[in-house]
Amino acid sequence: MTNFDQEQALAEGWGVFEAGQSEDGSARIEIQRFDDAKIFADDHKAWTHVVGLARQGSQLHRGALELVDARARRVIEHLCGPW
Repeated sequence: MTNFDQEQALAEGWGVFEAGQSEDGSARIEIQRFDDAKIFADDHKAWTHVVGLARQGSQLHRGALELVDARARRVIEHLCGPW
């Protein structure tokens, strides 16, 4: 169980979303910008926001990063660095 609140994340302009299935049949879980909020230009900007606040100790943002699948984690860490 993580300290994650989707409503709070959506209010910030991003969220954790299911994005289909991986080749092994497991769910793909990603952090994406919340398009309706029009706060972030793209997912990368949302990831930068989430990782930055996770590094500062935010449990909401750390919780979101704990939820992503291994593939999404590798991409986020490659582009934004570890948290």
